[in-house]
Amino acid sequence: AFFSLTPAEYNILKSKHTKSSDRVLKLLSKPKHLIATILVANNFVNVTIVILSAFIINNTINFGDNYILEFIVQTIIITAIILLTGEIMPKIYSSYNALKFANFVSGFISVVSYLFKPVSNLLVMTTFIPDRRIKRKGFNISIPELSKAIEITSSKAEDEEEQNILKGIINFGDIEVSEIMRSRMDIAAVEDSINFEELLKF
Repeated sequence: AFFSLTPAEYNILKSKHTKSSDRVLKLLSKPKHLIATILVANNFVNVTIVILSAFIINNTINFGDNYILEFIVQTIIITAIILLTGEIMPKIYSSYNALKFANFVSGFISVVSYLFKPVSNLLVMTTFIPDRRIKRKGFNISIPELSKAIEITSSKAEDEEEQNILKGIINFGDIEVSEIMRSRMDIAAVEDSINFEELLKF
C-alpha cells in the first residue's frame, strides 16, 4: 500500500494534514526503514503462525505413524493458507486501495516501526556496503555529454528531428517557466461555443 501510492495520492496526503496522512508521510520519508520494518514484522507473523499451527495440530490431531499426511497438513496446507490469506489477498487489496489502506494501517505500522527499530536499523546498515558498491559502478553522465552521445549515435540527416526531440527531453529540466510563458496580452482567446470551421479560420 505504501509503495503503491501514485503521485496524485501522495499529493492528497500532503494536502490533508490529518493524523493518519501525517503518519504515512513520516513513514515514507524513510523508505528503507519502512520496508525493513514491514519485512521484519511480516516474517515475525509468518513464523508465529507456523509455530502456533504446528502446536495446535500436534495437540488436536493424532497422525500416528502417517508421517506423509502429517507433512502435508503441517507444511503444504499451512503454507498455502499463509500465502493466500497473509500474502496474496492482502497485497492485491492494498495495491488497489493504496491510499485508504496506508491510512488505515499507518498507526499500527508506526507502533511496529518503533518496536522493531533496532532490528530494522541493523538491516538498513547491512545494505550500506552494497548500496555504495552499486553507486560506485553507476554512470554519472552530464547533460552536455548525453547530448554529445546523441549526436554521435545518430549522424543521419533523417535522424535530425529525433535528435532534437531527445535533446529537448534532456534539457527539459533546465527550462525556466519564464522562458516559455506568454503575457496575457499575447494570447488570443475564443468562445467555447465556436464551431470547428470558425476555429480553423481564426
